[in-house]
Amino acid sequence: DKFEITPFGSSSQAFIVSNNQNTFEFWKEKFKNIKDFKIASKNSLFCDFSYNQLSDLRKLKNFKYCLILENYDIFEQEFENKENQTPSLF
Repeated sequence: DKFEITPFGSSSQAFIVSNNQNTFEFWKEKFKNIKDFKIASKNSLFCDFSYNQLSDLRKLKNFKYCLILENYDIFEQEFENKENQTPSLF
């Protein structure tokens, strides 16, 4: 699977990026009962997925929505960087 930024609803998986702890906690509480909703946090034991670098998120498979506390611009740079994406024939 290739990760790339697409319009909401046009993919089977979505990262929800919050850059503020209060907003992150709000969405965490609101989405907690949604099937396949996961939380990813940098170097944390209190989440579904812990990562060291944003590029580690490319390895995630078992989620529909994944909430992340991260700077959106940095997240966007990582996932728009074509050098980091797996080559595709299409």
